[in-house]
Amino acid sequence: MAHSALGITALKTEDNKIAEQELKLAADLNVTQPDPYIWYHLALAQDRQEKYPEALVSINKALEYAGNSDLADLVRNERKRLLMKNGLMGTEGASQEIKPQAPAQKPMPPK
Repeated sequence: MAHSALGITALKTEDNKIAEQELKLAADLNVTQPDPYIWYHLALAQDRQEKYPEALVSINKALEYAGNSDLADLVRNERKRLLMKNGLMGTEGASQEIKPQAPAQKPMPPK
């Protein structure tokens, strides 16, 4: 939690390199319960450093973990922007939406 707070504080003060380092540490320490907010802010720090491929990986993880939360809309918008910056918008497969993980459902019995 401390690394996350330090990373977000660094991001707000535009110290993007420190923000990236702290948020990476926070993400690495939080593997059992990944936090989409950490991944989203990590993507922002990487984006501000023009590390578009890395930012795209981070934003995809944020989208994977965001589910149907309010954060998911912000993440999708940032992902579209990163795809355009990375020159991937419109290429086959790049503009496909990543679906959030859903709980497994029991199959319906045949009628």
